[in-house]
Amino acid sequence: ILTEYMEPGDRSILFSSHITSDIEKIADTITLIRDGRIAFTENKDEMMFAYRTFKGTVEQSYSIPKKAIFGKRDSVFGIELLVKRELVPPSVPLIRAELEDIIVMRSKQLKQQEMVASAKERAGIHE
Repeated sequence: ILTEYMEPGDRSILFSSHITSDIEKIADTITLIRDGRIAFTENKDEMMFAYRTFKGTVEQSYSIPKKAIFGKRDSVFGIELLVKRELVPPSVPLIRAELEDIIVMRSKQLKQQEMVASAKERAGIHE
């Protein structure tokens, strides 16, 4: 029914879910809402293409520029990094990032940025 409704191409459906596997199957565009505000809106396919996961040791990750890293998670085998694909040297082995990892890690990154900005504002630091 939803597919038929969307066929003309001039209609949208707002689908709200925390179940990223559902979102990955049906969404064209993903909007993250944090604290009642839009944190980001991106085309799902472009987002899935842009981000990759690096899995390796801390030492192996040194060849990845800091500006390419959008999230980090420690694992029993080393670390996992969410990286922006275009900013990582081609010699670094990357795998497809899961949508859930992209959303969770980007959300954490945005929260950290907000905390830093708030602390700077309280301290009277203006850039």
